[in-house]
Amino acid sequence: MTNLPPDELERAQTAVFVLIGKCILNLQLYEQALKNLLPHFDVSSNGPTPEQQREKLALQTLGFLIRQLLEKTAEFDEEPEEPKLLPGQTTAFRSRFRIPMNAEQAKQACDDLNDLLQKRNFLVHHFRSEFRLSTESGCLAAKAYLDNLNEQAKRAVTQINEIGNELKERRTLLASFLMSPEAIQLIDEMQQPLNPPSK
Repeated sequence: MTNLPPDELERAQTAVFVLIGKCILNLQLYEQALKNLLPHFDVSSNGPTPEQQREKLALQTLGFLIRQLLEKTAEFDEEPEEPKLLPGQTTAFRSRFRIPMNAEQAKQACDDLNDLLQKRNFLVHHFRSEFRLSTESGCLAAKAYLDNLNEQAKRAVTQINEIGNELKERRTLLASFLMSPEAIQLIDEMQQPLNPPSK
């Protein structure tokens, strides 16, 4: 039973419903930010465009997107797979960006993202059965949980936006280098062994 008058209980429930909406909105913003960010880690002259990669990610789950992001935190010792040449091509280009993290930072990122995913799934599938919104204590407990989740979701959105801004700066630097005389000369030198000898 509730110890609140009906009008006060209704206000408490409304506050919970508003928080649920805020959480879902911020989690959706996070999911959309991931879909916009992930296609920009790999650059290839022959690979799919960012638009094509976004289309592939459009219907993927948040769990899949988080796993993809976590892969970007890994340090790769091996060289990336060489791009295949298209008919008539003599050279192709591929570059890969990574989020610099040591082992401890990567583990913390993994734990944080998996925790966010579990809380999102709980909100969508089990929230109503866990909190009794017909009581004051249930509303207070729900509000405390949702306040925490909303702040966590907002931090995640901010973090993804910061990564996106840094990635944009790196891609701009790469594009600037590829247009420089030094890069053009390097590409010309790479192509020389592939050209047939002059008669």
